Amino acid sequence: TGGAGGRMMDNTFTSTETNPVIQFPSEGSWQVTLRATGEGGETTSPATTISVAPETVGGGGDCDLPNCYVTRTVTNSSGANVTVDYTYTTINGQKVISKLVTNTSGVVTTTDYEYNAQGQNIKQTTSATFFGFTTISVINTLEYDGLGRVVKLSNFNGSNVLQGYTTTEYDGNSTRRTKDSEFSATGVLEGYVTYENYDAQGNFQLQRNFNADGSLNSSTVLTYQNCLPVKLIGRDATGNVILDQTNTIDGNGLLRTSNSVITAGGTTTTANTNYTYDCD
Repeated sequence: TGGAGGRMMDNTFTSTETNPVIQFPSEGSWQVTLRATGEGGETTSPATTISVAPETVGGGGDCDLPNCYVTRTVTNSSGANVTVDYTYTTINGQKVISKLVTNTSGVVTTTDYEYNAQGQNIKQTTSATFFGFTTISVINTLEYDGLGRVVKLSNFNGSNVLQGYTTTEYDGNSTRRTKDSEFSATGVLEGYVTYENYDAQGNFQLQRNFNADGSLNSSTVLTYQNCLPVKLIGRDATGNVILDQTNTIDGNGLLRTSNSVITAGGTTTTANTNYTYDCD
């Protein structure tokens, strides 16, 4: 049976749409029967077997990525170290992030992730610890469409007061994101980002940031190796380079280092990040 877009529940899917889209919970062979009900009664098709391929990054192409998870990143920027530790949990057989702990010169920031029964991240709560005192600083809630894609992220402060929100648009029924629009708490557009020039593997190669009036603020061109970005060049509205980042991919296809030169307000900063993994 089919649905109006979304995942199967209990191996059934119901829809009133003319052309429903079904998202299967896993790859493999599935036996499918279509049952249509209307004013003229009910009709059931013969069972047929279809093959579901694994989901690919960006909704297209093949990416030979290893089954590994980042456990720690260490970034040195202008002599200061920032360490991020990742903790995971397993939901519906899939490993997902449950916590991020960021340590910056003794200031610890913790982000906890909450998921629904479908394994979708629906809430992120960030708290910071200063001199032994912990305060909740940011709460993000996420909303999904019937295809399991994030369509809205709302940002709240520690008092649970809405600060603003971001909506996301996609290319048809694919997972290719085309636009993020940022709004104030009262719904006033504050700016937007477009994702363009997708490659065969479904990776966007151009990101452009616009002000609310549609004027260009900055842009970034990305070059990929096996679906991972290896070079990022960012420019401001006048074409000056404000980001020059080179990433190193090892022989196993893992991102190992990121070396960035960032220019902002007339100041140039160099940042170097190293990645540590756990592999299944």
